Amino acid sequence: MRTVRCQLFLPRTDAGNPPRTYCNTETIDRRLHYSNIITTAIVDTIHLRANPIMSSAPFTNPFDSAGFTSSHVSVPAPTNDPDVSVSIFYRHFKPSPSSSTARPLLLLHGYPQTHVIWSDVAPLLAATGKWEIVIPDNRGVGKSSAPPPKSDGVKYSRYSKREMARDMIELMQSLGHDKFWVVAHDRGARVAHRLGLDWPEKLNKLIMLDIAPTLDMYQTTDYRFATYYYHWFFLLQPTIAETFISSNPSVYLSSGIRYATSPPCSTTVSDWRTSEYLANLSQPASVLAMCEDYRASAPLNAPDLELDRQDRERGRKIRCEVAVLWGKKGVIEMMYGTRRRCDRSGAECASPWMLKLGLDEHVLIGYLTCHGTKPSPSFVVRLSDYVAGRVSERTEGRQQALIYRELRCRHLYRRRW
Repeated sequence: MRTVRCQLFLPRTDAGNPPRTYCNTETIDRRLHYSNIITTAIVDTIHLRANPIMSSAPFTNPFDSAGFTSSHVSVPAPTNDPDVSVSIFYRHFKPSPSSSTARPLLLLHGYPQTHVIWSDVAPLLAATGKWEIVIPDNRGVGKSSAPPPKSDGVKYSRYSKREMARDMIELMQSLGHDKFWVVAHDRGARVAHRLGLDWPEKLNKLIMLDIAPTLDMYQTTDYRFATYYYHWFFLLQPTIAETFISSNPSVYLSSGIRYATSPPCSTTVSDWRTSEYLANLSQPASVLAMCEDYRASAPLNAPDLELDRQDRERGRKIRCEVAVLWGKKGVIEMMYGTRRRCDRSGAECASPWMLKLGLDEHVLIGYLTCHGTKPSPSFVVRLSDYVAGRVSERTEGRQQALIYRELRCRHLYRRRW
């Protein structure tokens, strides 16, 4: 038995009050996990259709409030696929038109999200004035174009991580950045992984959230992985996956984002993000594109894992400083956290093991705050001193231990590939 905080949209009437949204904490036996998902998803479908966003206050897009602009960039077609047309939508923040000290930072989202997943973190980073922030929708998602699928077995796919990483290179170069920082989550982190391998000269530092290497995850598949990551196998199935999702995108979305780790259960911003994800899953071209993203990483007859195998055989590894964060109680920690260590024989990164952040304290602080856990003031000071190098060699080990303990208390671990 385990206690899970669920976001349930259930109608309830108290003393004549109208139905409202509230949080409900349930103890769920794993055997009833899927029946609960289906039940809450059906309830959510009814709720979303009746009340798309429950808020009387006027809504302002967080990116607009923080001074982000919107634009598109066209990506040149590769020589082996000259007919493909790709346009990437992105949000952009620059502290000032004449700013020359702001560091370019690329934020990549995961599945089934769009760029709006960063709407809590990005304004915090923008407020520091230290970062020029670029937040795209991945190829095929949101307001980016979704070219029809085309593949050539292990040689090529329009949705391979190599092609999606090339989108990001073209985007950053269009803004005048030959080298930049990257923070990426989920599927976006897999794009960033490939970016670091294919274009090592482009990355200053890299943070990846909530992933282990795709090749490792498929090679160590067991019943636990197949249960929690069932969609990896479901989305590989031709035709049936996109047909199923398109028949009721609200139920499919609800099944994927139902469980949360912290309150509030529903806010104007979180409802807005959910509505953006639902709008994306309601577009057949986007649904097909997201399926193709996973099919490009299929264990057989697809390019992504073939490229990963070739890199390992040749000893190619990410050369920039890398940090990896995942949840202490999540699937990644359960299956890979205690087994995989960063050393020269098994790591994905040639950099040495160390605790230092890949960027600076604002990324981690923003990430913790986004998940409802505010860092203590002493932690912020300690982390700032450590990142800035204001720690003597005599006390460095002690500071590392204190920071690591703070991260563990917040259910976050740091690893290095």
